[in-house]
Amino acid sequence: MFVVQYVLQPHDTLRRLATRYGLHVESLIGSNRLGEYLAIGDSIRIPRVDGVVHTVVVDETLNHIAQLYLVDWAMILTYPANNLDRGQALQEGQEIFIPYAQLPADRRPQVDLADAAAVPLVVVQTDAARLWSGPGDVYKRVGTVQQGEQLRVIARHDAWLQVQGAAGDVWIEQKQILAPAGVIDSVAEVTVLPPGPPTWVWPTIGSVSSPFGWRDFSVGTFHNGIDIANSEGTPIYAIRRGTVTEAGWCSGFGYCVKMRHEGGFTSTYGHMMAQPNVAVGAWVEAGELIGLMGTTYDLAGGGFSTGPHLHLTLKLDVQAVDPLRWLSPGK
Repeated sequence: MFVVQYVLQPHDTLRRLATRYGLHVESLIGSNRLGEYLAIGDSIRIPRVDGVVHTVVVDETLNHIAQLYLVDWAMILTYPANNLDRGQALQEGQEIFIPYAQLPADRRPQVDLADAAAVPLVVVQTDAARLWSGPGDVYKRVGTVQQGEQLRVIARHDAWLQVQGAAGDVWIEQKQILAPAGVIDSVAEVTVLPPGPPTWVWPTIGSVSSPFGWRDFSVGTFHNGIDIANSEGTPIYAIRRGTVTEAGWCSGFGYCVKMRHEGGFTSTYGHMMAQPNVAVGAWVEAGELIGLMGTTYDLAGGGFSTGPHLHLTLKLDVQAVDPLRWLSPGK
């Protein structure tokens, strides 16, 4: 055989390997199908002498191949590992070795890989695997990747890997990926972590016009939330991350959003100006825009509004609680 197989190790480069095996780096480039990276754990072909591996295409001849690589066709014919006979027709897909070949321009990779060290790459093994802003599900969800995608690993922390994503450096759980032996151990363990996102967020700009509890002006009327007043169209944000359970026209509240959160909490945002910005089933992060302040209400459902404001109800295990126990105005 005209090549040997070599498994790339951390810090390997094509130039270092070429020096180790007494070859020109072009011989390694021409004998392998190289992508954007060299990946730790991948197997590459190292020729026994300088030259390249060529895959025959339909109707190709030794003379044509020799001209392509600027060598004498007899060198290809007589190279022992090729096992060729004079006059023998070449077969499409057949691999032959071209000793001392000069690599054509179209065989050179677009990225100069000669001095690029092998990097740790992993493959996503689950569909729509979630990406996070930090190493844990307490951080913000920042997207998903599909099964089969390759990710370059930058660092690790516990059971999480920091990888390069389309929107920057993100994190993924190790159980979501497949990695060649030794790849994960080859990257550094980080101890300084990114700050986590806020757990609770004040939902809008404005002043509390009606607090939680019994209302002085209407004996016997209990206000099961807080009202925050401002002008129509003021943005409204989710107070805590969670899943949208209702979005649209709601009984009593007019246009509203209802969400389910971790820890047994639910929240309701009433009297929005128009159809909310989120849909049922959507995952929403704390501080994400969900709608605009308005003054809509459903009179048939017992609702009423005297002007633009947000009515916010927070429940814990189905019991209405004062949002100000968890929220600080303006924060």
